[in-house]
Amino acid sequence: MSPRAIPFLRSTRSPYVLALLGLLACTAPRSRPAEGPVGEAVERALASGTASFAHERWDRLLAEGTRDGLVDYGAFAARRDELDIYLDRLAAADLANLSGPHLEALLINAYNAYTVASILDHPGVESIREIDGVWKKADHRVGGFAVSLRTATRPVASTGCGAPLTAAPASPLSDVV
Repeated sequence: MSPRAIPFLRSTRSPYVLALLGLLACTAPRSRPAEGPVGEAVERALASGTASFAHERWDRLLAEGTRDGLVDYGAFAARRDELDIYLDRLAAADLANLSGPHLEALLINAYNAYTVASILDHPGVESIREIDGVWKKADHRVGGFAVSLRTATRPVASTGCGAPLTAAPASPLSDVV
């Protein structure tokens, strides 16, 4: 699989993550704040969270899964086991105890990692927009919550876009595991 045209900065530092967010998040439907238990966890984190979350695995995947400023989905597919381990860590994260910056990074990286996973789950698509229901399905887990890519928990970055992750509409899946 050859790289597709999703440009990003080549560094794995914060500007890289924010640039990738700006490119991917701005293609998502308009965002709105999280509600319900996940919204409460986010509010607790923003009010008093102090914990951190390590993203080294995702950083390595990005370093190895990019080429000439493009995402190389073939490289991500070859390392899918590593991506799945990272997604499992996101699913088990304790959102309510993360510090604000770590929460923001986790939500941004979760959105981007689940975006890559969604594209890998649908080989042959030219755009994530070709994947039926990709924005609305609550089939991703972050911090014990079933989430969709549809909406945002908090506005981030200066792009005017949001960290595109929130609780799915009220359903048994949106409860804490």
